[in-house]
Amino acid sequence: MSVRVSEIFGPTIQGEGAMIGLPTLFIRTGGCDYRCVWCDTPHAVLSEHRASWIKTEEREIVSRCEELALPPMWVTLSGGNPALQDCGQLVSELHTAGYSVCVETQGSLAPTWLRYVDHLVVSPKPPSSGMETDWEKFFECCRLARHELTVKVVVADEQDLAYAIQAFDNALTLKYATSFHSTLRYFARLHLAVQPCNATFTGEYDQEAALEKTRWLVKEITSRRMNQVRVLPQLHSLLWGNKIGV
Repeated sequence: MSVRVSEIFGPTIQGEGAMIGLPTLFIRTGGCDYRCVWCDTPHAVLSEHRASWIKTEEREIVSRCEELALPPMWVTLSGGNPALQDCGQLVSELHTAGYSVCVETQGSLAPTWLRYVDHLVVSPKPPSSGMETDWEKFFECCRLARHELTVKVVVADEQDLAYAIQAFDNALTLKYATSFHSTLRYFARLHLAVQPCNATFTGEYDQEAALEKTRWLVKEITSRRMNQVRVLPQLHSLLWGNKIGV
C-alpha cells in the first residue's frame, strides 16, 4: 500500500490545538474533500498540485521520519484531509517505530483506522469557510477517538463563534452520553479550542489582525464563561507567517 504525501517536515512545533508548542514531525497528505475559501495549505488541497503529491510506501515514510528525528516524538498526519486515505498501516508502523501519532481532520469522514491514533483532532469548518457540516458524520468521527480528542474551530466572525459553540455543545453532549453508557463504550479525554481565522490569505500573514482577533476571542469566551474552551493563536503562523514546511 501507499499514501499520497504532499510533504514531510520537522521537527517543528505543533501550532494549534491542545498539543500547541509540542515538538512534532508533520506528514502532510495530499488531497481534500473540502474547498475552504480561506485554506492556508492549498498546495495539499487543490488538484492543480496533484503532480507534487507522491505515492509513498509506509516503510519509506517511517524511514524519512527517522532521518528527521528519532522517537520518542509526536508525528502529526495532516492535510488536506488524511481521512481520505487508508493510513491504518502507516499508523501501525509509526507506533512500531516508537512514535506517537496525532491526526488532524475536519470530521467529514470517519475511517475506522482513526480509532488507533493517540490524539485525534477534529476541526469542523465554520460558515466563513463556505463549507457545510454533516453533524452525524462529525459524531461518528469523534466516537472513534480512544485516547485524546480535540475539537477545534477556526473563528472569523460572530457567526463562526456561534457555530463553535454549537460544535462544542455537540461534542460535550456526545461525551456525557457516552460516559453514561461507559460500560458499553470508552470515550477519549476531550479538549475544546478556538483559534482566529487566517481569513485574509493572500500569501502574506497579517500578524496584528490575527492578534486582534485572538484578543476578541479571549473577551468573548471569558465573558460567556466557556471555561472549558482554550483560546489559542496559530502559533506557527505568528512565528513564520504562511511559510510552507514549518
